[in-house]
Amino acid sequence: MNRMKRVLILEDEQSWVDDLTEVLESAGYEVAAARTVEQAKELLRYGFYHVLSTDISMAEGDGSNDEGFQWLDDLSQHGINRSLAIIVLTAYGHTQRMREAFRRYNVQDFLGKDDYTDAEFLKAVERAFREESQINLNLNIHWQGQKPDQVLANLEFEGKRVRRDAELHQLLSVELDDLLCRLFYYAKSLIVEPLDAGHGKGAMLKIQASLGEDGIPKPVVVKFGEASLIDREYRNFREHVENFVGGARSTNVKDWRRTQKLGGIVYSFLGVTNERFESFGEFYSRADVGQIKPVIDHLFQQTCARWYSNTGNIGLFNLTADYCNLFNLDFDKLEHNREDLKSVQGRGKLLFEDLTHDRKFTNPIQAAREQEIVKPTYSVATHGDFNENNILVDPTGNTWLIDFGATGTGHILRDVAKLDSVVRFQLLTESQATFAERLELEEALCGMRRFAEIDDLPKRFTSKNPAVAKTFEVSSHLLAQARKLLSRNVNDDIGEYYAALLFNALNTLRFYSLPNLQRQHALLSASLLADRLGLRV
Repeated sequence: MNRMKRVLILEDEQSWVDDLTEVLESAGYEVAAARTVEQAKELLRYGFYHVLSTDISMAEGDGSNDEGFQWLDDLSQHGINRSLAIIVLTAYGHTQRMREAFRRYNVQDFLGKDDYTDAEFLKAVERAFREESQINLNLNIHWQGQKPDQVLANLEFEGKRVRRDAELHQLLSVELDDLLCRLFYYAKSLIVEPLDAGHGKGAMLKIQASLGEDGIPKPVVVKFGEASLIDREYRNFREHVENFVGGARSTNVKDWRRTQKLGGIVYSFLGVTNERFESFGEFYSRADVGQIKPVIDHLFQQTCARWYSNTGNIGLFNLTADYCNLFNLDFDKLEHNREDLKSVQGRGKLLFEDLTHDRKFTNPIQAAREQEIVKPTYSVATHGDFNENNILVDPTGNTWLIDFGATGTGHILRDVAKLDSVVRFQLLTESQATFAERLELEEALCGMRRFAEIDDLPKRFTSKNPAVAKTFEVSSHLLAQARKLLSRNVNDDIGEYYAALLFNALNTLRFYSLPNLQRQHALLSASLLADRLGLRV
C-alpha cells in the first residue's frame, strides 16, 4: 500500500491555497485543499488526513468572522480533532483566540500570516507529524487468515454492515491500515490474525509486533470499529474496569487511537506466562467438564470478583428495562425475527414443527411485552457481553477479558446469564443435539423455583448424548455461580436469573448467523422461562 503523509488545508484565499499546496507537495506531502468549511467537511467525509492547517476567518478582511473556530468546535465534539494534528494559520492571531484554540481544540501550533515563512510553516507541519500524529508509515503489516477486506465486510458502521463493493469499504480499508500504523508506531512489523468478534459491532485482531533488535513482545488484541463506539468502550474501561478488574493477572489498555472514521484500542494482558491463549468458545469445544468448571470459577471468583462484591444495598430493579436497554430490544422487531423461523407456527401459542407432538408453547415475546419484571436484587458494574469470544483462556486456565463496549452498571446476574445463554444456544451446535433433546434439557434447567433446588439437578436429568450432558453440567455450574453472587439475598428466588436468561434468549433470535435450530432452541427456552415467571399472553 502506497502510504503518504496527508495534509488538509482550509483557507479561503486562493493565493494562500496555491502557496501552501506547493510548499507541502514539494516536501512530499499529499495535499487536499478547501476554501469553505463545507468543502472541508466533504473532504473529511470521503478521505482522511494526518494534519489540518486551518484559517480562522473564512471571509477575507473580516477579523470578526470565526467560522474556523466553529468548525474546530464541531471537530472536537465528534472527537475528530484527536485524529488530526491541527495548525492554525491566520492573519487574526489575537492572544485570547490562541489560548482558546490550544485549550479547547487540541491545537498544536498557531502561526501568523504577517510573519509567515515557508520554512516555518513546513517546520510546524513536520513537528505536528512527529510529535502529535505519532505514525509509522513504513510499518510492514503481514495478515494471516482473513484479509482486511474480509474483516471489514463483517464490520457494522453507522448501524449497517459494510458492503464489500461499497465506497465506504474502500475508505475504511485505507483507514484501517493507517490506524494500525498509529497504534503500532513504535514497531517495525506486525503479524495480524483476525479473531472471531461474535455478534458485536466491532472487529478483533490478534497482533504480534516486531521491534527489531529489541525482540518480539507478547501478543495483544486490538478491537477496532466505528470511532464513537471505540471511544465509548475506552470510557467504560476507565470507569468500570481499570480499578475493578485487577490483580496479578488483568487486562490493560496499552493504547487508544483513531482516524477520522475508525477507532482502535489495544488490550494487553498482565501476568500472561505463555503467549498462547484462546477464546472461551475454542476452549469449550475441546475441553471436558472437569476442565471447564475451574475456568468458570476463576472467571467469576477472581477475574471479576471486585465487580460482583461491590453490591451496595438491595433494591427493586426493573429487569425488563435493564435488559431491553442493554440489548436494544424492540418487541415488534423481535416478532419479525421469530416469524423468520418458518418451522415455528402460531402467534399467541407456538407450535414447533421439529417436535413430533402437537404441544403448544407460550409466545415469550408477547408475554414479555405485556408485563414488566421487577425484582429485589443488586446492581453492580458488569462486563455486559460475556460471549464466547470476549473471554480469553490461557493454557493454565486463567482468564482475561476484552471488549468493554457494553460494560456498565446493571443486574448482578447479567454476565453469568449471558454466558449460560451462549453455552446453551450457541456452543451446543446444530449437529450435536436434536430439538427433542434440547426440550428435555431446557425443561430440567428451567424447572426450579428456588436456587436451593440446584443441588437436586443431577437427579432430574440424564442424557446419553455427551454434548447435551456437557451442556447440562456446565449450565448447572453457572446456576451455582449465580447462587453465590446472590448469597447475601435471603430471598432465594431463582426468578431473577430466569428473567435474565429470558432476555438473553430473546436477543439470540436476532443472531442470523446461527443455524435456525439453535435460534429455535433459544425461542423454546424463552417460552419455558416465560411460563416459569408467570408471564402470560
